[in-house]
Amino acid sequence: MIDPLYQSWAATQAAKQAYVAGLPGWVHGWMGWMEFAFASSLWFAFARVEARWVILVGFATLYAGAALAYFIGWGPYWGAVHIVLWGPLGAYLYIRRDPFSFRDAYGLWLRALIVTIAISLIFDTRDVLLHLMA
Repeated sequence: MIDPLYQSWAATQAAKQAYVAGLPGWVHGWMGWMEFAFASSLWFAFARVEARWVILVGFATLYAGAALAYFIGWGPYWGAVHIVLWGPLGAYLYIRRDPFSFRDAYGLWLRALIVTIAISLIFDTRDVLLHLMA
């Protein structure tokens, strides 16, 4: 016998798949880029504390998003998780960056991740505000 919590979780996952399937193709590409940008922090995790924070916040985002979806469903509120977790992460990474490190892989990755987070926060803030005003 399957317990009600599992059934509810299965329904949440099915709703996520339906929500994501309905997104435009460019959003799928953007989500793939964000996953790559966060996952590439593994290359720098042994040497850089910033990369370890990115990994931690990445996992926190997955679990917080899943919890939010479980309780209120999938939709534009997913962006609220990014706003709460990625906003402080982006600020931290911006403060911690070396202003002159454009020549090494770490400096380029860090800048690409900061820009990725900033763009994502713009879209997420817009989505959440539009949903709240509707």
